[in-house]
Amino acid sequence: MQTSLLLKSMLVFVVIALAIPAEAKTFVSHRHHATAESATTSRNDPIVTIRTPGSNIAKHIALFPFELPGYALKIGMAPVGVVLSLTQRARLLDRMESALSNKDKTLWVYPILDKNPGSSFGGGVGVKAINLWKQGYRFDINYRIHVNADMFAALTVGKDGIFHISKTPADILIDSSWAWQHSFNYYGVGNNSTDIVKATYNEQDVDGVVRLGVEPIKALKLYALLGISASIADNATILIPDPVVDFPDAYNHWLPYIRFGFGLSHDTRDSVTIPHRGGVQRLEYSRYQYIGGSEKFSYGEYHLLLQHNIPLWSDDNVLLLRTEWRFQQLTAGNSVPFQRMVMLDADHWLRGFDRGRFRDRASCVFNGEYYFPLYRGMRGVIFGDTGRVFPGLANFSFSSFKYSAGAGIDLQPSRVLLARFRIAYGGEGVKFSLSFLRR
Repeated sequence: MQTSLLLKSMLVFVVIALAIPAEAKTFVSHRHHATAESATTSRNDPIVTIRTPGSNIAKHIALFPFELPGYALKIGMAPVGVVLSLTQRARLLDRMESALSNKDKTLWVYPILDKNPGSSFGGGVGVKAINLWKQGYRFDINYRIHVNADMFAALTVGKDGIFHISKTPADILIDSSWAWQHSFNYYGVGNNSTDIVKATYNEQDVDGVVRLGVEPIKALKLYALLGISASIADNATILIPDPVVDFPDAYNHWLPYIRFGFGLSHDTRDSVTIPHRGGVQRLEYSRYQYIGGSEKFSYGEYHLLLQHNIPLWSDDNVLLLRTEWRFQQLTAGNSVPFQRMVMLDADHWLRGFDRGRFRDRASCVFNGEYYFPLYRGMRGVIFGDTGRVFPGLANFSFSSFKYSAGAGIDLQPSRVLLARFRIAYGGEGVKFSLSFLRR
């Protein structure tokens, strides 16, 4: 009851703070004027003025509880803040960045470090270019390897305005990736799978897609996509649940697909990597046509993403709200292989759970993140995630949602390097992730 009353009181303060316009200034003044009747009144009598605080000040006061995590993290991260400050003053990372880039600052070689829940630690190297060959092409290629021999590679090439359609410039983006992961987790299918027992297996995934889009209205993009996708799962441990028993036809051989589809995207973010305002809304449909001898594994997939960044009393204090929905549609007699089902886990916005924790043919997840400044080049974040998987839209329910919460820091030690650390808890142990890469 006390918690509910406190939350209601905070909500009232927030509504009041947001309702006060920036230019609102009400005041009451009392002045003593020199008249014949008050000739003895001093000209130095005080002028009494009462003003309500401006909108940003009122928000700062009403939303003060949001600042408390920042003070706690700032104390804990003080040594890192000092080191970061000294590094920035000496411009050590800027010098390293210059040594790893060309003279025109259009080509960079950058290091990569990463650690995800349920996976081992690893790193690699990447090369990124902008305005390649002075023709406006973007290029990014990277390779990572983990200590358990997991390997990842990705290649992206894009160009805006590669040609025109009815005087409207068309953009192209070629996105490809390869992953070979050992000891991938299989907990079974469904929202009620238990973490007591699990199977592990090896998985390889190859994906490549070409997106061709036009922007008829500013920030609104229509695009079509065409690509290939293939995966294989093998070398599973014999446990219950066992993917070999659950999906015998989808195990130990490649599953090749042709992918085609279309999408609609509206993106008003001021930055893709560290946005402070604006948002992105995207609706996409992809058809995965199985070409392995029959259509039994063919399916369609709908993907909806809604995300918005709300600056509070400053551009550095940002509230991010996000929801993502996925739904796989089958034709009669078809099924989706377990390694191609939608998932909610540490890699898919339910950050307090291991990789592969929940999988099924549909999912929804809601995220809230609050970012706040710590030191120059460093910001903190607290977040909460909730979501679930289900067999289909007809089975959707707001019951049995899974929850996780956590905190983290973002480091931007130089103009192009970004490091992220997250720690989260979802009831099945503490999970943490680390990444260090170019923005």
